[in-house]
Amino acid sequence: MAEAKQQKKEEEARRKAAELERKEQEKREKLEAKAREKEAAAAKKEAEKEAKRVAKEKKEQAKTAAKQPKSKIDMDAVAERLRQSASAALERDRGDAAQRWLSSPPSTRYTAVQQSQVALPGYLHFERGDMIIITDAEDPDVFEGTCVRSGKSGKILSSFVRLAPPS
Repeated sequence: MAEAKQQKKEEEARRKAAELERKEQEKREKLEAKAREKEAAAAKKEAEKEAKRVAKEKKEQAKTAAKQPKSKIDMDAVAERLRQSASAALERDRGDAAQRWLSSPPSTRYTAVQQSQVALPGYLHFERGDMIIITDAEDPDVFEGTCVRSGKSGKILSSFVRLAPPS
């Protein structure tokens, strides 16, 4: 009987210890939840402050922009600048094309005697007078080459080009 009383006391002590542990766990969880709530509230408050600051900056920028005089765009000047830019690019491209032409072997330099009228896939489109560098002339009727002006490559009917005179 004494043994049963002893077991009962131990069981009661274990139950009380478990109850205390459970209550402490609940307290820790409540404290952690409060800490998370505080962090969330602080983050929200910080985000609101940042949003207000950004809105204030935008408002100030709008005021500054409103104070600056409106500039008029001279369309003629813009068009002239575009023309000059296009002319410079064209001259640069012509120089590059001439360099490619001169760097190719003379036996591969051809000139277009008429505009290509073949609209088939793989065939090269070129204008009369274009410089063409032939890369494959095994077939006497159809060459493979590159138009120096456009930089594009493809098949060329041999009747549309002739060997350029040596320069």
